[in-house]
Amino acid sequence: MPELTPNLGIKKPLGNENVSRHSLNENWGIIDEQVATKDNFQSHASNTTTHITEAERSTWNAKETTTGAQAKADTAEESARKYTDSQVSAIQLTANNITIDDVNGHFNSEDVEGALSELFQSVSDGKEAIATAIIDVDNTKDSSGSDTFFELSNDIKTIKKSIAVHHEEQFPTLMFDSLIWSYDGHTDRVRGINVDTTGYVYTSGYDQTLHKLTPDGRHIWTYSGHTDIVKAIAIDDDGYVYSGGFDNTMHKISPSGSQIWIYAEHTWVVDCIEFDQEGYIYTASSDGTIHKVTPNGSQVWTYSQDLFRVKSLALDTEGYIYAGDWNQSVQKISPNATQIWVYTEHTSPVYGIDVDAEGYVYSGSWDKTVHKITPNGTKVWSWGGAETNGTIDNIKVDQDGYIYAVGLGIETAPTELVHKISPNGTKLWSYTGHTEAVWAIAVDADGFVYTGSDDLMVHKISGMYRVSI
Repeated sequence: MPELTPNLGIKKPLGNENVSRHSLNENWGIIDEQVATKDNFQSHASNTTTHITEAERSTWNAKETTTGAQAKADTAEESARKYTDSQVSAIQLTANNITIDDVNGHFNSEDVEGALSELFQSVSDGKEAIATAIIDVDNTKDSSGSDTFFELSNDIKTIKKSIAVHHEEQFPTLMFDSLIWSYDGHTDRVRGINVDTTGYVYTSGYDQTLHKLTPDGRHIWTYSGHTDIVKAIAIDDDGYVYSGGFDNTMHKISPSGSQIWIYAEHTWVVDCIEFDQEGYIYTASSDGTIHKVTPNGSQVWTYSQDLFRVKSLALDTEGYIYAGDWNQSVQKISPNATQIWVYTEHTSPVYGIDVDAEGYVYSGSWDKTVHKITPNGTKVWSWGGAETNGTIDNIKVDQDGYIYAVGLGIETAPTELVHKISPNGTKLWSYTGHTEAVWAIAVDADGFVYTGSDDLMVHKISGMYRVSI
């Protein structure tokens, strides 16, 4: 077998070997396949990408690698961080080095530390002044300038209700039950009275009329739509007046004194009218029923369970209804006309009832007593007896929890028939300005008391010495 050349693999015939044409052709094919042409040489020689100079090779070898570049970047970053830290640490970031631009002139200081110090001192002085004022009003308090604002606020809330009685006890000569004005426009006994949120007064009576008066007691208009004694009066938030009486009807009257509609579903006297927070009207009647009525005068429901001649009615802020009647009882009724409880501690008909902001109920009876009842129907205290000088025919509670009771003198001369009672059941004063039985009473948001009497008179009384906080 012939040998092969080491580079091109050309066959070399042995000395005694015959060479065929085929073998020669194979060798020439190998040579032709591997040999470069002139054009190939020229193309290769002119390729500047393949061939570089020594200088170019040196430049290339000197170029930065990826690893080297990253190492240099890391070093630069670390150097920058160290430099920044050193510069920041040299800055004194204290409040006395930070200036304040007080464009409104609230501070004397020109830096934050001084301004904060002034503000702290101002707050501290203010708290101390509040604490001193609280103690000045109620020396049983231990308020201090070190108290939180929340603690000071609670102290104020707890003394607000006692401010009036505190001053009445300390300064009785201020005449807290003094007459402010009287109105004599009725021609028969005054049986109903109320006052709206703007101070206008509404009165009614045996002369079958309803009168609207200004806050200073001047007559505005008279409504004569009823055909019998007008007893109950209520006013809604829009100034519409609702009146009920011995003609068994309730009338809705415009603020200008015009009749809007008449509700005639009761079969006896409409003794009381009240509103809930949604504007629904509740009427109580001597026919032994309570009616819920829409603002348009349509009946929603009636309630009569265990009732007989309902003479007093009140609603709390959650829509629960409280009724007093000739059964000598007080009932609590749900907004959907379900009995909740019955209170039976009175011994005569309950003619007056009201409820305070905390849900406590106050009832006045012909048994000469006023009772305070919990929201659950248990007695807290009872006031009255000989001290009332007669029956309790109506009561009202003001926004601070003070009770005002009026009635009919029986055992002695008809005097001291308007009583003011504290939230803990102590009488504060009695008003003796009327000469006959007082049936009607109202109290406004400023503590002024309005009374109507069988002496045909309406009185406005300065019921409370008030201190604003």
